[in-house]
Amino acid sequence: MGIPSKLISFRNRESSREASAVVQALINEILKRHGEAAQAILFYGSCLRTGNDRDGLVDLYVLVD
Repeated sequence: MGIPSKLISFRNRESSREASAVVQALINEILKRHGEAAQAILFYGSCLRTGNDRDGLVDLYVLVD
């Protein structure tokens, strides 16, 4: 069973969105601390849904290897 095309389309659409300056600063700090071990950073939660990263906690998953 392959990955459903709707899921691939959703991932492509969402991953092409620009991160805000606040979220980008967090991403940069994560990459600085974890370097090449950081394989992916997933932004999720209410700040992503509302587009307001200054009124809540920014939820990030960091996948490392």
